[in-house]
Amino acid sequence: MEKHRRKNRAKQWRIATITKLIMASQEILILLGVVVFFFSALGMQLWGGTLYATHPALEGARKGPTDFSSWLVWSMMSMFLLGN
Repeated sequence: MEKHRRKNRAKQWRIATITKLIMASQEILILLGVVVFFFSALGMQLWGGTLYATHPALEGARKGPTDFSSWLVWSMMSMFLLGN
């Protein structure tokens, strides 16, 4: 029974420590979220709609298993859309 109590105290201590860390870093995490949101909104306003899969500048791009040019458009769009 004593072994179970020691394990339970250890778990409670870990949970309390993690909770304290999250509460202490709450302000910086909010600031980080605001900065990411701002730059993603700025990127959508500046470059939204200018890059798409059938863009003429991407016409001669390599298409192969190690080339991610076909995924470039969708990865950039998803990053900006998740931020907004």
